[in-house]
Amino acid sequence: NNTNPRSLVAAHSPLSITELGKELADQIKADAIFAKYEAELLSSLDAKCPADTNAYDIQMTAIDIARLKMPALLTAEELNLLKEAAFNKGILLDDIWPMFGIYLRDKALTKRHIPVMDVDKHDPYSAS
Repeated sequence: NNTNPRSLVAAHSPLSITELGKELADQIKADAIFAKYEAELLSSLDAKCPADTNAYDIQMTAIDIARLKMPALLTAEELNLLKEAAFNKGILLDDIWPMFGIYLRDKALTKRHIPVMDVDKHDPYSAS
């Protein structure tokens, strides 16, 4: 279960964006922001995840890359937009990065022809 009732990403496998996350993504036009940096983020993920990397490890790497790289990639205007949205939603700015990680995971898995549900096959905490 989620410990943060205002979470943007649901804490289950595979991770997914919550209704609040979808609402915030629409508000900040997260798709457009992600698309602007997609090539660079995918390149970073590909450098850390060779072709035989499993879906779970891709997911976790994507979350880390989004958390570490996105803040430095964004323009001051984009960063301020995210800060304002976080403030207005009563969340931390750091709560937004995993949402971009989900976008990155989905793009990487699609590019590699791996179904998102394969994350469960390699999740060390999954009951399956």
